[in-house]
Amino acid sequence: MASEEFAKLPKDEKKKFMDIAMSDHDKRREMFATRDKLSDTEKKQLRTNMRSGFRDHMKKCVEEYCKLPPNEREEYLDKMIDDREEMRQNRPPRNHERSDNPRRHREPRGDRMKQRLEGSTPTERAQRTQFMMDMRARMKARGIEPHHRGHR
Repeated sequence: MASEEFAKLPKDEKKKFMDIAMSDHDKRREMFATRDKLSDTEKKQLRTNMRSGFRDHMKKCVEEYCKLPPNEREEYLDKMIDDREEMRQNRPPRNHERSDNPRRHREPRGDRMKQRLEGSTPTERAQRTQFMMDMRARMKARGIEPHHRGHR
């Protein structure tokens, strides 16, 4: 996933890989374990390659959630929360003090936000916002502190 070859794969091939990576705990654990062994260039390529796949995966989750009847949504959120918590607890700790920390070399946030806005409809954005609000509320109800990017 950290190669230019992966970036050149057809979108459906990348989607298959992301679906497996997002649903298979062992594959995710393997990905996180090898991340620290990558060069800065490979880490940047990995982030680029993962971004669109993760976005597509989240879009699918939001769509599934919105199609559920209200009485089944809490169970759906609980499963997602449990999966995320397991993933978070099983990944190796990050070293935020390293000088080659990829967070210090990211592309401007405004550019990423603009790309996301241009690549989605108002309905998709509203559904995503509602989904995230419901997710945070469910985490709070379960006594789980939401994890924010950069504050893990």
